[in-house]
Amino acid sequence: MRILVATVGLVLAALLAPVVIVSMWAAHKVDDADAYVATVAPLASDPALRQQFGEALGTAAAEKLAQRSPIGVPAAAGGWIRTAAVGVVNQPGFPRFWRRANREVHRQFMAQMQNRSSNPTGYVYVDATPLLNQIFAQLADKGLPTQLLAGVPLQIPVAGMSRLEQQRTHYDWLMRTARYGPWFWLVLVVLSVLIAPGWRGRMRAIAFAAFGVALGGLLAMVSPHPLASYAASHAGVGDTALVHLLAKVVLDSLGRYGRPYLLVGVLVGLVALLLSLVPMSGRRRQDRDWQYAA
Repeated sequence: MRILVATVGLVLAALLAPVVIVSMWAAHKVDDADAYVATVAPLASDPALRQQFGEALGTAAAEKLAQRSPIGVPAAAGGWIRTAAVGVVNQPGFPRFWRRANREVHRQFMAQMQNRSSNPTGYVYVDATPLLNQIFAQLADKGLPTQLLAGVPLQIPVAGMSRLEQQRTHYDWLMRTARYGPWFWLVLVVLSVLIAPGWRGRMRAIAFAAFGVALGGLLAMVSPHPLASYAASHAGVGDTALVHLLAKVVLDSLGRYGRPYLLVGVLVGLVALLLSLVPMSGRRRQDRDWQYAA
């Protein structure tokens, strides 16, 4: 009976370990603004991000100009604007803009997750207004009616508010798991170890719990790519490539977060398992026989 109870507790702990690891990562990397900005800041120097963001910026700027111009714009204007946008995001000041913009993205995201958003656009967006004037300054000699966009905001959506609202319950659940899950896991493991019969059984229970943590770390390491694809396909925006890049760099930190759990879990598990195989001394064997006889 003791073996059965200990086994059930350890299986529950092993199932809980991946969820706890992911929730703790989310609380540290996603919920915290400074940690989030520090995670995405290096993307500003990534050529793929600069190209993708430049194209999204150029497309949005061209659409905005076409909407505002009463006489239309030249057919070549879209190409001019996109080329200028890619040039703007390759300027030295782009990393500073990127950090500020993503801090605002995080603020919008948290406001939606905490049900206190007053955003009328229906999207979490990157505010690209500071880059708009730079784009058209490069096109001053093209004869475009850029004065029509003076003071007009330019916002590039990265997630639909309605989609985020659907995930609010999951987010709340993750935050609660990050707060209480580690303690619940610890209680399960400690009770299972104490219930397991004999010192060998306790060592094997520790090994099983450690391997469960290692499995959780492994799952965290292999999950970024499928999770990034899922996030991009369910973001509710047209430009999923940009969303995929953002999601991938954030979720890559989940893989790095899971690596120590894998290494420590395997190490502790192997040590505990090897200890459980050490032959008992004659004195311990007598003590064990006496306990069973009693």
